[in-house]
Amino acid sequence: MSGSTILKQFDFWIGIPQFSFSGPTTSVVGSMNQFYVNIVKSSGSSTTWSATPGCYEMYFYSPAMAEIIFTTVNSQHWVRADVSNVCGTTPYYYHFVDVDCWRPYPGCNCQGISWSPPPYPNPASDVFYINIDAEVIALAQSQLQTITDGKSLKSDLTFDIRLYDGQGNLLRQQTTKGGTLRFNVSSLPVGVYYLHIYNGVSSTPEIQQIMVER
Repeated sequence: MSGSTILKQFDFWIGIPQFSFSGPTTSVVGSMNQFYVNIVKSSGSSTTWSATPGCYEMYFYSPAMAEIIFTTVNSQHWVRADVSNVCGTTPYYYHFVDVDCWRPYPGCNCQGISWSPPPYPNPASDVFYINIDAEVIALAQSQLQTITDGKSLKSDLTFDIRLYDGQGNLLRQQTTKGGTLRFNVSSLPVGVYYLHIYNGVSSTPEIQQIMVER
């Protein structure tokens, strides 16, 4: 309208949030890491943070930032941010971190040795296997003797093998004192899964990533 005056102008965003994610791609066990979400477009958004199940401690979090300490060595640790508003949730974003060993952390095998056997075949379509052989058992026994100053407290160890999805849901679990385990994944959707391998000594698992493809 001719001669009209704009007194105030507001910009509104209608739709699910749009955001960018930043944080380190490398780290060491026991160190503090800061991860950030930069909300580009949204109104009244909130952020839900998560990370590799059982392998981190979150010390502080807000809609824009999370402080996380990783407790195990792994080249495929991940941090995830789900950003939501009244219109819905932006599809989650995985940020991968290569975590190495630098200083001792309770429950961490910080000798830099990955004792866990890889699952095979990987990718898998219907089944995959994992072999707890004599070498794997010997490494676990040596870790036990290190913890107990050379005194073995157990004659045998029970390995606990657990399969998780990316949301931290336990899908499969088996225990063994040695030998080859068979996991049936024919009913699982295609995607990335995480095998947590407990050796009966440490409360912190070694983690192997496995793909299900068809």
